Amino acid sequence: MAAITMAIDHLALIHLLRLASPSLPVGAFAYSQGLESACDANRVYDEHSAGDWIAGVLEHSIGFLDLPLACRLYDGWVDGGAKVSHYNERLLCGRETSELRAEERQMGRSLAKLLADLGVEPAARWRDHRDTTFANMFMLAALRWEIPRQAALTGLA
Repeated sequence: MAAITMAIDHLALIHLLRLASPSLPVGAFAYSQGLESACDANRVYDEHSAGDWIAGVLEHSIGFLDLPLACRLYDGWVDGGAKVSHYNERLLCGRETSELRAEERQMGRSLAKLLADLGVEPAARWRDHRDTTFANMFMLAALRWEIPRQAALTGLA
């Protein structure tokens, strides 16, 4: 397996670590992405089954839906934002349940508010938008804080 090397300056790295932190005040700590239900259903019960569950989420959700659309969101912001709404909506449509859509909306609006408070101007327009996604705001922040796209995708994952 070939190693992937990314160049990122120190300030961009600090911003990326802040965005990817579980202590980012967007409410992510309140969600388990279905892990609690999997434990209750006895599908996750030990280290091995937890690893399988996490790998499944990475392969079938994050890797299949979130990261490809996050690429497009990042590029959309680079291009001035014209296609951002389209990819934001597609990501939200990929959330299979009302609970996952509500989680996505809540975290997206929370990040939009935080970014607007930090002076990331385009985020202010998304703060009260009903269907703001977390990945959309994450990629906006990455672009504004000069975090390279590949590094931003790694942090989002």
